Amino acid sequence: ADAAVYPVLICDTVMQVMGITEMGLLQKWLWRLLTTILLSLPTFVSISSVPHMLVAMAITTGAPVVTFIALGLPRVDTSVWTQVQPGKAMQLGKMINVLFWNLEGWDCVSTCSALCEEPIERTVPRGLFIALAITSTQY
Repeated sequence: ADAAVYPVLICDTVMQVMGITEMGLLQKWLWRLLTTILLSLPTFVSISSVPHMLVAMAITTGAPVVTFIALGLPRVDTSVWTQVQPGKAMQLGKMINVLFWNLEGWDCVSTCSALCEEPIERTVPRGLFIALAITSTQY
């Protein structure tokens, strides 16, 4: 349900990065509508192009994450990972709750599985395990 807000976030971020701050409300909503239409266009034109575009978008959005991890890895101080506030115990329950909240959205795979070849037999389980490995590595 929150996926509908992403075109608006992308549009607002691009406008902010470009320094476009002075704009009327109608103009801003028209740009947001145009962004939503442009990002929805591949689905309207051809459903078969959607998986290729998703891969391209995943690579585009994942590249900065991989770059930041690679640049920051030499600076990691693992001694702070288990530190807690003086006089307080580690709150494992809260940490697990945050992890589950961050993994929200994994149920959307059922919607996309119709576009895959051999979804139940091969593609979806393999994709889930790869995504789990990548997500676990990022945490």
